[in-house]
Amino acid sequence: MIAILHFVPDADDPYRLVARLVDALPAGSHLTISHGTGDFAPAVRDQAATAYLARGCPRHRATATRSSGSSTVWSCSTPG
Repeated sequence: MIAILHFVPDADDPYRLVARLVDALPAGSHLTISHGTGDFAPAVRDQAATAYLARGCPRHRATATRSSGSSTVWSCSTPG
């Protein structure tokens, strides 16, 4: 799920889609997710959003709730 979820609109229920994927994984598996954010570079985020939109690919902003899985219980692992 690297650089994918920011293209999934809330109307398509990204939590449900990820949960469905996780449910299909064998026990002990891990799922890696990355989500674009403008928290550290809003100007770069805006440039990227404009470029994607010009090509017909709207992006959906990451928020803490959206990225954390809302009410779904997922745990984060330390990289490495």
